[in-house]
Amino acid sequence: MTHIATIFDPFRPLPTAERSRQLDAYLAFLRERDGEPDMQARTLSERERFFDALDQAPHRSSIEIDANAFADGLAGAAVTDRRLVWLLAAAKANRGERYGVDLVLDKGDPPTLPHDVFVPLEEVYHTRILLDACAIFGLEFTFEPPPARTRRLIALMERSPEWMRLPVILCGEVTGAALFQLLLDELDLFKDDPEAVARLRMLLESILVDELGHVAYCRARIGRTGLRAARALLPTVASGIVTDIPEVAQLAGGADRFIERVKGFEVAHDIGVQATAFRPD
Repeated sequence: MTHIATIFDPFRPLPTAERSRQLDAYLAFLRERDGEPDMQARTLSERERFFDALDQAPHRSSIEIDANAFADGLAGAAVTDRRLVWLLAAAKANRGERYGVDLVLDKGDPPTLPHDVFVPLEEVYHTRILLDACAIFGLEFTFEPPPARTRRLIALMERSPEWMRLPVILCGEVTGAALFQLLLDELDLFKDDPEAVARLRMLLESILVDELGHVAYCRARIGRTGLRAARALLPTVASGIVTDIPEVAQLAGGADRFIERVKGFEVAHDIGVQATAFRPD
């Protein structure tokens, strides 16, 4: 893989023809990357192969993490150890999106576009990936929904018309991409175990490629007015995620610094297949 630094403006309006081209390219990318979807089983064939390979080559880190402190942190206790802060941010990172995806999948409504078969299932796998990331350090946890305030907001969004819902979803995807990039940037916390760092990088990059695709997909579905609304909403959505996951602010050096990262949306990582199969810009 080639290391690529890119700045991607998720709020740049696209001409109608370019929006259509990107939607077609993204669907082809999803079919190649994810394989066959099974909505009833909530699986993607290529992702199942990915996890089979992970299961065949497990890694248990020699780095000692206090499991009791991790459990207390999941329950809301403040922590200061930066490794533990990282792991708590990872454990909580997908709670909001997973909760919203479960609402969508449980409803069983037919997808608006064929992409909507793949995208929610990718979020299901993100939870599995983050579970695996924590398991490297002997930590186990069960998926918990986000705080009540966030659950109410997500439920309201699901009942809202698409023109109102998509700009907020775009903001959430942008913030999620920035969050996973932050986790990648802080992997030196585990440099005492290079094998753990390599495995964490592989896991997080697989999520980040998905998140970049979700961002570009949302943008391709939103017109100029909706994108202006999304740009204005971005700091509010990012602030809400920091409130739900205070460990993100700790890692970033403060809530304001994380929100600036989100607004800048500068992504530097090994893009891999994303760079060749689907270019959002």
